[in-house]
Amino acid sequence: MITALLIIYHIWIPAAPVENHKAQNEPNIAVLEILDKKCNSCHAEKKKSSPIFTLENMESEKLRINYQVFVKKRMPKGKKHDLTSEERALLLKWIKG
Repeated sequence: MITALLIIYHIWIPAAPVENHKAQNEPNIAVLEILDKKCNSCHAEKKKSSPIFTLENMESEKLRINYQVFVKKRMPKGKKHDLTSEERALLLKWIKG
């Protein structure tokens, strides 16, 4: 009986194609690359810890990132970590998305 239900479940509820899942995560991967290069590199280095922003937690950090980067303009610090106009645009698009 359980096997029959599983077969029916798979027939009626198709799995999402892997390509679509990957395509949906591509913007997050691009944002994570920015966060890793411009934020994690400095924060993790100073605290000698693991990265602050990860693919798993970055969505929950959107408001904090927006506040520090765009509202208060406190981050990132220094010329070495300054955001390019393209990086700023991508971060804003992600935050608003």
